[in-house]
Amino acid sequence: MKRGRERSRPMASILDEVSRLIDQGYKEVTLLGQNVNSYHDKTTITNTEEGSAITVMALDLETPALVDDDSGSAERQRGRDSKEAYDHTPGFTNMYRLRGGDGARMVHLLDSVTRLPGAEELRVRFTSPHPKDFPLALLQLIAERPQLCNQLHLPAQSGSDRILERMRRGYTVEAYLELVERARATIPGVTFSSDFIAGFCGETEADHLATLDLIRTVGYDQAFLFAYSLRDRTHAAHKMEDDVPEEVKKRRLQEMIETWRSDTTCRNEQNERDFVPSFGVPGAKIVPGRLHLVLVEGAAKRPLRSAAGVEQAALTGRTDTNKRILFTDQPVELLEASAWGLGGSSGMFTQGAQLNPGDYAVVRVTGVAGHTLRGEPLAKTTLGEWSHARHLSEWAMA
Repeated sequence: MKRGRERSRPMASILDEVSRLIDQGYKEVTLLGQNVNSYHDKTTITNTEEGSAITVMALDLETPALVDDDSGSAERQRGRDSKEAYDHTPGFTNMYRLRGGDGARMVHLLDSVTRLPGAEELRVRFTSPHPKDFPLALLQLIAERPQLCNQLHLPAQSGSDRILERMRRGYTVEAYLELVERARATIPGVTFSSDFIAGFCGETEADHLATLDLIRTVGYDQAFLFAYSLRDRTHAAHKMEDDVPEEVKKRRLQEMIETWRSDTTCRNEQNERDFVPSFGVPGAKIVPGRLHLVLVEGAAKRPLRSAAGVEQAALTGRTDTNKRILFTDQPVELLEASAWGLGGSSGMFTQGAQLNPGDYAVVRVTGVAGHTLRGEPLAKTTLGEWSHARHLSEWAMA
């Protein structure tokens, strides 16, 4: 079935729901919607006449609680006059009429969510977006706010310009790759996931090989891969022929899966397990394995086996970049901030703390199994402390 026109919930209702979840003790929320970053609440007026702060007024509703912010040019750039035209990703077009005029956009919604009382320790994700709606202002906000996860879902669907045009995606591979590079230049440590379709109407072997090349070029940490199947009441169903044989679709899909798995495993080996930070501090301890901030989700289904063959109870969680990681369930010790070349007080971590679901843990990667990481917990911390540390040293870069 066709989804019909996009509709956006009033921002005040979303903020109210997130506030309730914060009060109930939730540590992570996902803003969910089809083309979620196309969000446009026309019942909310945005105004920036009072300087760099984003002031939001919901019509016939109470004003959401926001605070003034003088954080600089990026904050000022995010300000949107209520009459400004629709701001989309450079190099991308929209098959529908551009949506200018009054209203709050995705950048306003995310800004407001991160400013809610108690949201300092709330991890925020959003899915499923469309690549056309990632203006620079949105990328800058993700980079600046520690609550916004450094992982972007950028559905490409194909690596062939010819197929992208037949799909009416509104961009070329060149424009897509420019978005990827813009995101990497703006958001330190950002990772990507994507969607791809094998065997779309009229897809040739050359088109398929171009898709494999795009998968390798970008380096996705997650990918959702499917063989094309015709859907009624779609443009393809009305105008095109489903002319790629099923056995060819299956073969191309399997090649996409193998390409992604091989690439992911190789990159994880290089960028996770073999990572050696350099603190630039004389006598600082140099350890292999990238450090991640992990939100503990609970007990793992299976224990971890040590190098000596001893089984140990394990916990599971996800990194800021949305990678699954398994790590040993053990009390974490006091780690002086100064021992890592970070400066600051020794109260950054909790001594002898047991990690529980909902806690933030600093975990060092010790092994890789495909796209799943294995690690050792080092400390219990907070989102705020981690954000402070990552700005002082390379060790905290995800």
